[in-house]
Amino acid sequence: MSDITLARTLVPDRYASLPMLRLFLPLIDTNDRARRWSSYLEDGIELAGSTEWFELWNRHRESHGAVEPAPVPARGRLDPLTARALKDALMLRASPDTVLHCLCWEGYAAVPADPGGPTVHHFGHDFVRCDLTIRQMLHEATADRIPEFAHDDLGHFAWGTNLYPDSVIIAGAEPIYRALINDPRLDTVTIRKESDLLPVSSGD
Repeated sequence: MSDITLARTLVPDRYASLPMLRLFLPLIDTNDRARRWSSYLEDGIELAGSTEWFELWNRHRESHGAVEPAPVPARGRLDPLTARALKDALMLRASPDTVLHCLCWEGYAAVPADPGGPTVHHFGHDFVRCDLTIRQMLHEATADRIPEFAHDDLGHFAWGTNLYPDSVIIAGAEPIYRALINDPRLDTVTIRKESDLLPVSSGD
């Protein structure tokens, strides 16, 4: 389990002035269907930066007497709908061939091809450097999992997360941020600098 707890520590300092949000990756139900976190919300409850998926499920189960098994977190894999929404937002300031500088955890069975140099020790783990276009990154993310860290060259976009994550912290230029925070296909919440503590459940 990661000891990373502050959202702002997950993106490079250069991006700290950008609006920031938490993107909740859909939970996977027993039929292998992607389920938005908001589908488990009870009346009067809203998602927050500190929301934990298992507490959300427990409240839902207790309220509805649900007997089906609990869903499981995405563990870094993007469903196609989330991938399309993310691409649409990024295209406001980039192209499919825009290169993102990524760090992928060395411990996975597979890492993107053509790693760019030696491993990097970051937040207590070893990561492989790799440069991926947005097109390549989204393909990796839907086929396997997202890179834990990624950023562009122009200071428009960065993200960071824990290992096997259930959500991603994104810092984005205003058009990207607005597109993501207002997209009905996504569950997102604004991360405020005065309150950016993440739950330990956001990754292993």
